[in-house]
Amino acid sequence: MANPSHTYSPCCRLRETLPQTRDEILALGDLVELGHDFEALALAGTQFEDALITTQNAGALIAGRGGYGALQTTGTSLRLSQAERRMDIRFLPTWAINLARATTPASAAPTSVMAMDDAGRVRHRIQVTSPMDLLVAQSLPRRANCTAAPPLREGVDHNVVPLTAIRNARESWDQVDVAHHLNDFLFDGGVSRSRCLAHIGPNRAWRILPEIVPSFLDFLGRRRIGIARFVLGHGLMQSDVGILSDVRESDRVVVAREKQKSFALDLKEVASVWVTVCRQQWHLEFYDPQRAGVAVICADPTGNLATWRDLLCSLPRQTPSPAQHP
Repeated sequence: MANPSHTYSPCCRLRETLPQTRDEILALGDLVELGHDFEALALAGTQFEDALITTQNAGALIAGRGGYGALQTTGTSLRLSQAERRMDIRFLPTWAINLARATTPASAAPTSVMAMDDAGRVRHRIQVTSPMDLLVAQSLPRRANCTAAPPLREGVDHNVVPLTAIRNARESWDQVDVAHHLNDFLFDGGVSRSRCLAHIGPNRAWRILPEIVPSFLDFLGRRRIGIARFVLGHGLMQSDVGILSDVRESDRVVVAREKQKSFALDLKEVASVWVTVCRQQWHLEFYDPQRAGVAVICADPTGNLATWRDLLCSLPRQTPSPAQHP
């Protein structure tokens, strides 16, 4: 799945033909910089009706057709819309997310609104073709760039485990809700969280064998067990919930689909997979070689949480050696 022409590995055929960087977009058509006001997009996005909405990183991609769910920031409760054509976007308001609108010739990609990281790589994209959705996209105002930045976490050296962060994680782990656990992925990409997992207790977090993931997703699809999927972008995450019954694997790339929704994992870009116990909701968390979060899978909150926990307990564990990614 990795494309040698990009240092930023595209994840699955859903995005192979799309420009992945600011420079590639400029080469195809017009690009209008919209600034950093992601909240304006989050509000306008609820009006989209038939847009193709995707979020991606080097190891995962999530896509769905329709519009945004209700406005959701790190300061609000977690909401997972059960509506068929709503995608939930949770974002960090203090992160300066770079927004742009691209218009290309009719023979190329449709009009898109994108959120890019600081290197100009597209991490979140809304493609519109219907007249109403096009009006919504064109109504987004251009804002002056703000100076906000993500809050800094202790211990920027990836080889050092911050003791204060471990102590805080141990003390708060069982008290905070699922929304706060997911927020860890938005503050610094999940790096601080991943470095703490091996130290918060064996009954709170443990590694599993990544090789089991394709067959596990296939099992969930065949048994019609609904799951919630979260994919990390740049200061945001996109999620949806439901059954993914069409699961296929090729070259360690797993693609799962159901109607207008898709979820893909490139296991070549995944260094570790953890089960984490967050109150009643247990997660499967995927991290890349730099310890940043890639994706999170958890149970459909309307489903049988006990069954989900039993399934995660049955997955074969992997005991990390000192040389392995913690």
